[in-house]
Amino acid sequence: LVASIIYFSDSSTETNEPVSTSTESTSQKSLDINVDTLTTRMQKNLIALGSTFRIHFQTKKLDHSTVSEQKLDEHNAILITSDNNTGMITSMMIVTSGDGTMNGGFNVLHTVLSAVSATLGESEMKSGKSSEIVMGLIKHTYPNDEVFVGKLRYSIVSSNDGLNSFFISRTRE
Repeated sequence: LVASIIYFSDSSTETNEPVSTSTESTSQKSLDINVDTLTTRMQKNLIALGSTFRIHFQTKKLDHSTVSEQKLDEHNAILITSDNNTGMITSMMIVTSGDGTMNGGFNVLHTVLSAVSATLGESEMKSGKSSEIVMGLIKHTYPNDEVFVGKLRYSIVSSNDGLNSFFISRTRE
């Protein structure tokens, strides 16, 4: 499994303002959730979905951010960056590819649904909003393969060989 980080910018809202390195600016760019809360919510969601996956992010603190990763199996992985000062997640990438089996397809859905639902709220799985987002992204029904929910942006990049990369980030305000 090969993963890469791709940064997408919404050019329609870009400005020529100087870049700020303050904690306040970084927290405004966060997903308003930390890795521990995400882990707890995702694990709860995975259990509710009947998945055998278990979440235990491996974390490495770098100079300016912390990178956390979880390889769920040979076809599904999650990569997170978070701010060193606040501990809040600043971006998330979920890399998936099915293995051609029904179980492989369920593993992809479980991975993405549990993560999207966890970013939307504590008990979001019951509302169905995460299913709507994920299925819309997989079916490419959203313009530019992205959907905005509140201050969060969910997007997908698909390759011809079945690799899907889902991105969760904060929109510019």
